[in-house]
Amino acid sequence: MKLCSIRLNNVRRFTSPVEIKDIGPGLNVLSAPNEQGKSTILDALHALFFKDAKSRDKDVRSLVPHSGGDPEISATIDLDGDQFKIEKIFSKSVSKGEVKIYRNGHLFKQSGEAEEWLAELMTSPKDGGPAGLLWVRQGVMPS
Repeated sequence: MKLCSIRLNNVRRFTSPVEIKDIGPGLNVLSAPNEQGKSTILDALHALFFKDAKSRDKDVRSLVPHSGGDPEISATIDLDGDQFKIEKIFSKSVSKGEVKIYRNGHLFKQSGEAEEWLAELMTSPKDGGPAGLLWVRQGVMPS
């Protein structure tokens, strides 16, 4: 699995859409001065891949900007030569979050089926998940 792009809207400081495109193979570096949103981008990626769209836990609530609104996160990944676009909207309303996954531009999975597909995709390599995944989050220590 290769991350190709990420787009945020209504996520903490990013109250207008922001997108990082053309993430290439190999080492990519995200560099900016302090308080420019680097951790926000990584926290949003974590929510996209590991949090249910209907979740209201503290990690998801922390993504809501001070001005309000529903956090919207999407990413495009390359998986075995296919392009997948994953879109999630985390709603303040209970049980109203949305998730859709597109494969090569066509709707592939949505709702519970999409969450199940993501959970399976993100399992550890020993359980059949992607090998070589390195996931680092600021201030979070492994247990």
